[in-house]
Amino acid sequence: MGPATRLLPLLNGMAHIDALEQAFPRQVLGGIVKIVATLDDDATVVQMTPLCSLTVGGMHSGAVPEEIARALDVDGIALEVTDSIPSRLWEKWAFIAAAGVITCLFRGTIGDILAAGGEATIVEAIDECERIAAAAGHTVTEAGHAQSLALLTEAGSAFTSSLYRDLHHGDPVEAEHIIGDLAARAADLQVPTPLLDAALLQLRTHHQARLRTQEASEGKATA
Repeated sequence: MGPATRLLPLLNGMAHIDALEQAFPRQVLGGIVKIVATLDDDATVVQMTPLCSLTVGGMHSGAVPEEIARALDVDGIALEVTDSIPSRLWEKWAFIAAAGVITCLFRGTIGDILAAGGEATIVEAIDECERIAAAAGHTVTEAGHAQSLALLTEAGSAFTSSLYRDLHHGDPVEAEHIIGDLAARAADLQVPTPLLDAALLQLRTHHQARLRTQEASEGKATA
């Protein structure tokens, strides 16, 4: 690490950005990957749709060094360099949190939740997460809101969130990084989030159950 080194994390949420910026001021770039993927039963990564894009930008309006942009411009990944990466990061965070809230609370695909009469609750979850972003100073754009609404209210859609897929498979989940941190920021900003809080309780319960099962298995192994 030197003064010319740049760090480009490609994770969801903002907690890691805050930690890196504290340790390495003005050296952190923001990055967003859009891809729909999951792990199958033998832990092979499966890309579920053709979507695969990478958006990068400076966290404080600084330019992305040309050599970094060139290195990231590869076949199969649509690259965009932007000067509004903090707001774009928040916009994606609001979307994936809303998707996680909806699918984890109701344990199903968007199509099944809609068929069960859940459209109003879906819309409220989207609004709830976007209100947090706005209170944090990063209002979701009209285009971003319209995209979230279209994806999460499409009749018959088989869409689920990665949080739900991990939950469904009994795997570890990004509960604290995506849902927990957002709920904590909402509390600090005094934004009411009943749906977000309920989903977080659901995910933390799942985590406790996994810990209990793991501890019981380890206890048998050492007996």
